[in-house]
Amino acid sequence: MPTKKKSKKVGGNKVVQQASKTMRSTVTAQEETSTGPEFLYVPVGSVTVLEQVRSNINIDSDSFKALMQSIKDRGILEPLLVTGQDGGPYTLLCGERRLIAAQRLGFETVPVR
Repeated sequence: MPTKKKSKKVGGNKVVQQASKTMRSTVTAQEETSTGPEFLYVPVGSVTVLEQVRSNINIDSDSFKALMQSIKDRGILEPLLVTGQDGGPYTLLCGERRLIAAQRLGFETVPVR
């Protein structure tokens, strides 16, 4: 007859507390080493979109409408990724859906890095 192994109960609260403490110290260390903003705001019109891999953005889809609603409520949480010199023009590398949503919502500027 097989014997059942008893599983050890890990102190969940202690594990969660330690993880939380580690996360807080990591955030604090990141804040201390930061020398300035990791992004800047640029005019929407200064971001150029070249032929992208994602060329079939459906602005009528539920997911795009949800993105627009999120940006309308909270703004663009993740800056667009661009290449170019300060002052523009900038070439979009990543974030075409966010850029289109911002344009459709009438944003004058978008965060980029």
